Amino acid sequence: MGGVQRLALALALWLLITAIVIAPPLVRDYRRRASSEKSDRPTFRRFWRFNSPRAVNGALEIGLEWADVLIVAALASPAAAGVYAVATRAVRVGGLVDKAMRVSVSPTTSAQLARGERQEASALHTKVVRVMILLNWPFYLLLMSMGGSVLLIFGSEFAQGWGPMALIASAMMFQTAAGMLQSILLQGGRSTWQMYNKSLALALSIGGNLLLVPLLGVWGAAVTWVVVMVVDNLLAAYQVHWRMGVHLQPRRLLIPALVPVVVYGVGGGFFTWVGGTSILNLLLAAVVLSAIYALALWVLRRPLQIVGLWRKVPIVGPRA
Repeated sequence: MGGVQRLALALALWLLITAIVIAPPLVRDYRRRASSEKSDRPTFRRFWRFNSPRAVNGALEIGLEWADVLIVAALASPAAAGVYAVATRAVRVGGLVDKAMRVSVSPTTSAQLARGERQEASALHTKVVRVMILLNWPFYLLLMSMGGSVLLIFGSEFAQGWGPMALIASAMMFQTAAGMLQSILLQGGRSTWQMYNKSLALALSIGGNLLLVPLLGVWGAAVTWVVVMVVDNLLAAYQVHWRMGVHLQPRRLLIPALVPVVVYGVGGGFFTWVGGTSILNLLLAAVVLSAIYALALWVLRRPLQIVGLWRKVPIVGPRA
């Protein structure tokens, strides 16, 4: 049995053991709730009416994540698919911060929408997006300005993916600036809208890749990614802003967007120009630019409206 088969078997066994361990307490909890809250239990139809679109969304997002890689492998080459997969997975690392922010704020957003507090939800969304930009854009800008050095981590043969990776990173910056649109749709009970959006996005992804990959290779897949990302977020922005009444406030994001662009965009480009493409230069730039960025955030903490964040930093203390 090969290494991959052994890994798959070990994972399957682990999932089976986990299911056996957690099943009894889940069953007990279900029975307890069923006996004490019969009047509040949703019917089978209500339950699946709410959850079916979410299940479909999950499947659609998996399709969006892998369809382009498979099409590149089939229509370009396995080598091109490897370069594209590394570039896209490197960019997707930045999405971890977005997901963490959405998970932490979603309960509050859900409560505000349930109470009809649209202005409060709008204000909270703007605050969260401001922090998301300040935390995420530095990573994407570093990929854009020093992408060659980043890809050297995976091997010199992947350096050719710098351009497509920079293009995809710019699309991810746009998504970050759009904010928690998907969460607002979901928490506002519009999971069906989200399902339609993702269906359109998957159709655009498959169609765009089938059309452009034979002509442009990895660049065609990157262009398709950008188109899909822009269409998906613009459609969700229209639904959230105009149909749900949670007004977006992009003008309040200009200053938070400018700071990382200057520090990591211009600064990263300067390091690449002076030091060339190397992992050592990347590490040096990350340290120096992060120190400059931290200082800039401290100096501009009030215009950026992040005083509360600084107060939570242990070395700064409550006087920040």
